[in-house]
Order: sequence, then structure tokens, then C-alpha cells
Amino acid sequence: MNDEKDNPEVAVFPPLLFLVALILMLALRYVWPLAIGGRPLTTVLGIVLAALAIAIIAWGRMTMQRAGTNIEPTKP
Repeated sequence: MNDEKDNPEVAVFPPLLFLVALILMLALRYVWPLAIGGRPLTTVLGIVLAALAIAIIAWGRMTMQRAGTNIEPTKP
């Protein structure tokens, strides 16, 4: 019988990675602000990128569910 503990061995949870990236982005914007295009252009690009991100997240979730993998990183 295997006596090893069954754990996911997750070093950093995904929401924490997102939070760190968000904080770094805001700090960088404060230290070194950049003007990238006009307001309508950046709004459209932001909406397109957000929609693409949501689609990738949904695709990844469906793929993991089909494979029978736990979506929660705290479960093996």
C-alpha cells in the first residue's frame, strides 16, 4: 500500500497569481504611465481581450471537466 499523502502540490493558487499581476500592473502604471492610443481604441481592445480571456477560461474549464480533473487547485 502507498503511504504517500495525495495532494495537488500547488505552490501558488491561481487567484493569488492574478492578484500579484494586478498589483504589479497598477504599480507600474503609477511609476511609468504610458499613453497607448486614444480612448475608443483602448476601450475596444480591452473589451476584445476580456472576451478572449473569458473564452479561454471557459474552454479550459470544459476541457478539465471532460477529463475528470478537479478544477479546484486544493484537491488532487
